Amino acid sequence: MTLVDLMSMSYAHSWASRQREPTAATPTPFHSLNAICGDDGGGKGIAPGWFVTIGGGTGQGKSLLAQNMALTAMRHGRRIGFLSLEMTHQQLAARFYAMATGTPIRELERGRFSEEAFRRVWDHICDVAGSQHSPTFVINEAPISSIGQVMDTAYAMREEHDVDWFVLDYMQLVSTGDDESTYKQVTEVSNQMRVFVQSESVAVIGLSQYTTGTGRDLTQKPSIYSMMGGGTIPNNSDLTLLLDHSRYEADEQNRGTARSYLLAAKNRHGSVGEIPIEWSYRTLQVREAFPDEEHLWPTKRK
Repeated sequence: MTLVDLMSMSYAHSWASRQREPTAATPTPFHSLNAICGDDGGGKGIAPGWFVTIGGGTGQGKSLLAQNMALTAMRHGRRIGFLSLEMTHQQLAARFYAMATGTPIRELERGRFSEEAFRRVWDHICDVAGSQHSPTFVINEAPISSIGQVMDTAYAMREEHDVDWFVLDYMQLVSTGDDESTYKQVTEVSNQMRVFVQSESVAVIGLSQYTTGTGRDLTQKPSIYSMMGGGTIPNNSDLTLLLDHSRYEADEQNRGTARSYLLAAKNRHGSVGEIPIEWSYRTLQVREAFPDEEHLWPTKRK
């Protein structure tokens, strides 16, 4: 075990030298979230070595939110690895192509597939990474379920594709091989993810289901203990984000859009708070409200 002496002159100077270096943090689509990412986040976004969790109920948009965050990360030079235990790579591809290019998702779905829409996607897909020469968004082709398969796939993505920004969808689906409680299961998964991000200096976004009660009761504001498995997930997280649909409201003037909130409920590196967000179910894009339109967001719970 290596020990350091904070009172030594050599350590203090090496620490100061590191603090002077520019941050390597990656922005998210939400400027208010970026601003509260302190320490190595530098008020810019999610830093390498961070384990971030997103909680939500079934069908509330956890995967869409994570994919939008991954797309923004890719536009800032990150190489994305999506560890999917729920959706197939074909389903994820349709979603990614839609949100990356602003194409209606229905035009890319099987049975309603539009050749014209696909040509538009292919003409613009290479622009989504900006000036990056080789954008990467890698997804597992074969199904994975065990903790061993998840970690093997993550290390393979890291070694073979130089992936440095991961999404795990979602933690409660990872099998530990024993008939253990959900608490023990997510504890092992989050512990291994925590070690992985720190040893590899990467970022991982882990998705988590709410408990049955919180997921069904949309009048209830979620908390960090709303996630299935209790407090072990936020305890291992640098940042815990929660989808708050207790003030969810469909936009009657713009069909296919809705308003709700994203809660920064636990932040090891800064303050917490809520972010008003808009969902576009036509293109699957998620954005933060502009300051001059925040008054449109509902304030009362259902």
